[in-house]
Amino acid sequence: MDTLKTVRGRWAASHHQHLVRGSVWLVAATAVAAGGGFLFWVIAAHVTATESVGRASALFTLALFLGYATNMGLPVAVSRYARDASTQSATIFSWALLYTGVSSVIGCGVFFALAPDSVTAPLNEWGAPLGVVIFCAIVIGMSQTALIDVRLMVLRRWGWVLVRAALVALVRVPFLWLQPTSDSAMWLFLLIAGSQAVSGLVGLAVLRGQAFNSLRPLPRQTGAAIRYATVNYLGQLAVQAPYFVVPVIVLLRVDPKTNAVFYVSWSVMAVVFVVTQMLGQALLAEGGKGNASIQAQARVALMLALGFTVVSTLVAYAGSSLVPLIYGDGYQRAESLVPTLMVATIAWAATSTCLNLARIREDALSVIVVSMTFAAATLIPAALLAGNDPLKGVGVAWIVGNITAATIAVALWVAPYRRRRQIDSPVLATGVEPAMGLGLIAPGSRRSRTKSRTKSVRVTRRARS
Repeated sequence: MDTLKTVRGRWAASHHQHLVRGSVWLVAATAVAAGGGFLFWVIAAHVTATESVGRASALFTLALFLGYATNMGLPVAVSRYARDASTQSATIFSWALLYTGVSSVIGCGVFFALAPDSVTAPLNEWGAPLGVVIFCAIVIGMSQTALIDVRLMVLRRWGWVLVRAALVALVRVPFLWLQPTSDSAMWLFLLIAGSQAVSGLVGLAVLRGQAFNSLRPLPRQTGAAIRYATVNYLGQLAVQAPYFVVPVIVLLRVDPKTNAVFYVSWSVMAVVFVVTQMLGQALLAEGGKGNASIQAQARVALMLALGFTVVSTLVAYAGSSLVPLIYGDGYQRAESLVPTLMVATIAWAATSTCLNLARIREDALSVIVVSMTFAAATLIPAALLAGNDPLKGVGVAWIVGNITAATIAVALWVAPYRRRRQIDSPVLATGVEPAMGLGLIAPGSRRSRTKSRTKSVRVTRRARS
């Protein structure tokens, strides 16, 4: 009993308890969101036409892509510069909500100017102007909901992130059996994307006074927050580019049936990829709080991420044969593709942890180098290998890109500590004299002082004799 109390006391005093607790909450929230999405699309496939499901999922993918392309690095900036309940943090968060709204509108404008009519056709179901307005409102809502989740995380209101995900997963399901329009694609899009956009109101209700604040006066760290967001925006564009662009490369190279095999396999991997990313987000939210050692927190986050990805990969190898049984004989190739994609997530665990550690330290160079390495090492091989056998080529490219990025990320993490040890080491201390053992003994070191005392004793004895 005393041992149990001691363990509890040490856990309560540990700087890592919030990091681990937050990671568990985020994993649970991501699992609920993934399970809700799976349930939604399975039911949608049985109650609506395949073509409607395809067009609705295309609109949803585009909405996610616009959110990714127009986030302006604000989620990581909120994690670092709006991480407490102070007035200054609330002001920065208010500006972030406004900023992401403006950038989303601009992104939607560019999208509608360039997108072909075949992509935007479902939006015309309720009239072109109304469909465009609804789409833009959903993109804005989803972008702001992402920031609200981050704000809840940094304030350690982890449970509400899970509650919001659960509400989204459950509330929209009964509406699948309603068909208010002749073309159900727009209705499916409203359910899958609109529910996420509106759910941000739950977070705002929880935050209340910690959500909005006067935009003036500007906090002293506003300039630093803008620079931090801009640098990390470029890094995020690069590091998330493979996740969004690889499916497009496959889509352009294969027929719809083969693309369906890839989509199923990629969706399984995406759950683990996103959960690992959320574990890194927990590190970013908790890094350095309460005088905790950032280095020690990073090790804990890395252990959690590696453990999760290794177990998930083993499960994928053991259960990949179930994919054809669930989806049908046409998905036989997914049996080998799922484990291939999953192996790469182990390397992604290291990359994601190191990236968020660099963001905590505001090491812009490391963020950009790792992000650009990941993008180039994945997309270039994917484009080159997606020839005769696109699925195999993309699988190999995904592994190569992740391993390459992880190698660079870990090297950049370890390098400063190696340099520090070399500087602190007596062997490489400045002022070493070649006569002192060819520079292997530094003046002032213990061996040096011992030799000096021995020499002085010998000289004294000779003088007395």
